[in-house]
Amino acid sequence: MDYLNSFFQNIKDKLSNPFFGTLILILIINHWELWYSLFNFDDNYSRNAKVSLIRNLVHYELTLKNIFIDIINAVIITIVGYIIIIGTRTLSMLIEFKIMPYITGKVINKNVVLKSTHDETVSERDEYAEKYEEQRKNVRLLSKNYDDQIEQIKNKDAELAKAMESISKITRDFNSSEQKLQNREHELKKSLNTISHLESETQKQKDNLTIILNDLTEFRNLFFNDENRPFWNSLYKFPPLIIDKVKELKEANKWDKFLKVASFIEGGGTISATEIKEIEVFGIVVKGDGESFKKLTPVGEIIFKNRSILNDLETNYDIH
Repeated sequence: MDYLNSFFQNIKDKLSNPFFGTLILILIINHWELWYSLFNFDDNYSRNAKVSLIRNLVHYELTLKNIFIDIINAVIITIVGYIIIIGTRTLSMLIEFKIMPYITGKVINKNVVLKSTHDETVSERDEYAEKYEEQRKNVRLLSKNYDDQIEQIKNKDAELAKAMESISKITRDFNSSEQKLQNREHELKKSLNTISHLESETQKQKDNLTIILNDLTEFRNLFFNDENRPFWNSLYKFPPLIIDKVKELKEANKWDKFLKVASFIEGGGTISATEIKEIEVFGIVVKGDGESFKKLTPVGEIIFKNRSILNDLETNYDIH
């Protein structure tokens, strides 16, 4: 059975081949009398007469010369057919991808652009938009810490101004009486110490601000850099602050609520203000730019980014 299937499949392949198909067609056309005679005989012909007639036609029609000529014709026709196919296909592609875009660019309004150019522009725009949004998030986080430090520096400057005013008053009293100078000498020294201390504190605050900005960058790289993300693959690797906050959410049955709120803040959508307030009391959602804008704190962002791992944390989990 397999032999027969292989035989018929081989015949089918030969018939579907352009050369053999062309050759068979030429044999049928050039030797039509032979094929016609095979199926049409007069009624008065005997079997021997039929065989003799067919033998004579075969000797006359299917000679080596005729068959060779038929093969040459089939090869020529096949080659010409392929040349026509290649030529028409080339002409079609030339018109579709060269001539038509050129004519379209000349005829249609200049404001119309090719779809490929439009798609490329949209892709670049979306890529820059994603980078811009990511930088905006980083800037908002840094701005909050920077504003807090600036406010503290302003308070220190106000205290420094008050101390300077106190020194000016002491200086005026010194000019009025030497006795008062002696009485105020101790107070002056104390004020100078206060100024020195305030200046030192101010400088420390400025240094701390620089350190915080640098630490914030390192902090984000530590948790969100592509090279460091594979490290945070176990509950044992997270600091106690993160673990305790997740336990606090789960003990209050607010874990799913937190994931919903964080998904809204990160990706948008719809959510009620009540649900946001329920999570805001845990200190991982804070007010951002604008009256109604909310954002995740660094701790909240770490928990949300690693939710697939922290989701398995039990409330009685002990990191020790």
